[in-house]
Amino acid sequence: IAFGLATFTAAGQPRSFLRVVCLILLTRNGYTVPEGIQRCVVPGRRGNRMYPDEYPIGLCTKQWRASDEFIEQQRPALNHVVEIKCEQLTAGPTANLRRVTDFLSIDPFADSLFNEKWTVRGKGEPIQNMNARGFQRLSELDLDEIESVAGQRLDSMDITDRS
Repeated sequence: IAFGLATFTAAGQPRSFLRVVCLILLTRNGYTVPEGIQRCVVPGRRGNRMYPDEYPIGLCTKQWRASDEFIEQQRPALNHVVEIKCEQLTAGPTANLRRVTDFLSIDPFADSLFNEKWTVRGKGEPIQNMNARGFQRLSELDLDEIESVAGQRLDSMDITDRS
């Protein structure tokens, strides 16, 4: 989302246009986002010789922090925003997706939709909180690095759970 907004505003589009955009802001735990970036993005595939296998966790954390800060800066110009934390979505998908459909003024999704397995990146799984898996992959050194890069941001968002 932040990348799309940054590209849009950098292209010279007036901030006034952002007042009519409907934005569904899905946020995730600031510890597990950098882990996911590090795990899923292989820089060497894009010709990055400095980091051929994976980005350092600190650099991934900087990306998350910059995106989050950018969204916060744009927030005053965004009149139509619904924000849902991934943890909320996975704990109560029916209620939270109802917030989305209400926000968009469209018909609610069928309840049967939430019992299905979803195929994402080749894996078929039900809607679930993936934070525990992400935390298992982070070492104490990783957690310390994330906090050194984004500790104030994590604190401001009340993200204090390291498990």
